[in-house]
Amino acid sequence: MIELNKRVPWALCALIAPSVIWADDSCSEHPPVPAFTASYEVHRNDKKIGSAQVALKYLPTGEAVYSTHTEGTRGMARLLGVDVSESSTARWIDCAYRTMHFEYEQKVAFSNKQHQFSIDWEQNVATGEYKGKPWEIEVQPGYTDSLLVNLQLMTDIAARPELNVEWDYTVIRNNRVKQYRYRSVGHEQVQTPAGSFETLHVARIRDASSERESEVWLDMTRFALPTVIRHVEDGDVLQMKLIAIETAAPAMVSDSASDES
Repeated sequence: MIELNKRVPWALCALIAPSVIWADDSCSEHPPVPAFTASYEVHRNDKKIGSAQVALKYLPTGEAVYSTHTEGTRGMARLLGVDVSESSTARWIDCAYRTMHFEYEQKVAFSNKQHQFSIDWEQNVATGEYKGKPWEIEVQPGYTDSLLVNLQLMTDIAARPELNVEWDYTVIRNNRVKQYRYRSVGHEQVQTPAGSFETLHVARIRDASSERESEVWLDMTRFALPTVIRHVEDGDVLQMKLIAIETAAPAMVSDSASDES
């Protein structure tokens, strides 16, 4: 789904912890989402301001690398040289993508922001640095990062695409732990530069007092791939629209990697 930096609202690539461990024994020992690269147009108030790319690849070690890159190509976004990159390295363990390492970098004008963290699942602790200060958080299976939660949501929805289903995730964002909740609200047809899609509409559940809205339209014929992402905040309507998608055959993860805990 979408979490936006108010100073750089066009950095939309943070779409949408792992979470939901599947209740039955039907989940595969191999990750269900194939390697892919998806390209998007980024719009603000119906004006194109940039482009974005979301990619998933699998390494020979069995690790998955999920990444995004957003850059400003028009207007103020281009003038300020907006460039935002995120990357999450994970393993498919117990039917979930489990964060191993997360990195974030944002470049705007003369400002460069970076933060990162790693999770030691033997010690159940996450350690990182945010705004130049080190931090440490105890974790439990199901904790994830603010980027990988998007891939896990896609996985969970593809496994259970019914309406009025809710998903709850525990997410490490910056140096804090937050709860992200989503609900499937309807089937809708959407139009993008990549074509027309029959989608499942999913919205983030927020407090009643919140004026922000975050929602995504997922192509259920392609492992719940986001086709349109929309966020409303401070009067601005921010959107990503799919331009193109390339997929590869699912990678095979070694038994030793899938059995790791």
